Amino acid sequence: FKCRTWVVPDGDERSASLNDHVHKATIVLMTPSQALVIRPARQTNVQLLVLAGEALTLSAVQSLLRSFNFCRVWNSYGPTETTDYVSVCLVPTHASSISIGRPICNTALVVCDRRTLLIGGKSVGAGYKNLAARSRAAFVYDAQQGANDGSSRCYDSGDRARFGASGE
Repeated sequence: FKCRTWVVPDGDERSASLNDHVHKATIVLMTPSQALVIRPARQTNVQLLVLAGEALTLSAVQSLLRSFNFCRVWNSYGPTETTDYVSVCLVPTHASSISIGRPICNTALVVCDRRTLLIGGKSVGAGYKNLAARSRAAFVYDAQQGANDGSSRCYDSGDRARFGASGE
């Protein structure tokens, strides 16, 4: 299995070179806004598009699916205070809404009573360097996650959340 990684140079996100390289790849990870500036090619090798780094809208997905014949589009969610992403969702071709999906391994997503999302598990950072008060406010203990031994530390994302009928 051969794989090649191509990193977009800073300031080069909207260039023709980005467009040229994306169509040669089979798996592409980028922000939704980057994906929307890619011009469709008649021949593209892209089979999987992973979108992360900013909110994914239904109109963006619909536009991308019209522009390209992607086999699969994945939405990835995760704030900086955790790993790059903590949940993923395969976006259905005829989606009527966009979910952040289910948590990755060793991660828990909890909707607290304020309807905000708490993220627990091994992906949660230790806190903000030299900002103890801010860390105490954002990195909280969640009794639902277990004993107060550090493994139950959660990041309070502040993002509004709810579980859908499918559990996502």
